[in-house]
Amino acid sequence: MLEEVNSSQIFTDEQPRTLEVTLAEFDELVEDKRALDRLLENEDFKRIILDKYIEEDGARLGELLMSRNQQVVKDRDIIVNKIVGKGYLKDFLKDMVNVLNGIDNPEQRVELIRQYRELEEAEAEERERLNTEGATDESNSN
Repeated sequence: MLEEVNSSQIFTDEQPRTLEVTLAEFDELVEDKRALDRLLENEDFKRIILDKYIEEDGARLGELLMSRNQQVVKDRDIIVNKIVGKGYLKDFLKDMVNVLNGIDNPEQRVELIRQYRELEEAEAEERERLNTEGATDESNSN
């Protein structure tokens, strides 16, 4: 059996805060995008991290794994973990670029705000309709 609820039970005070949190999260993504852009444009970062650490040292470690040197055989797990760590960093940076691509576009934020305002208006109209129906039901029952 369904229980009857009123509009105040459906539309809580927490809903308007959803807009603020969502826009704050969007603004944080914009800042992340800008920070990532600065990082990837930094010549020192590109040289030391991308070129030397990820690419050159990764290739060196891969070649080292193919060696039959006893020390390499003994340290195989350590070498593999280093290669995997470099791969994780490289994948993380690629994922960040893909996720944040275009996120600092001001039109996206304007569109997000527009969509939330439409949602808020629809919710307000629904609350008004439910309140009107509730008032009509109360006057009919008297």
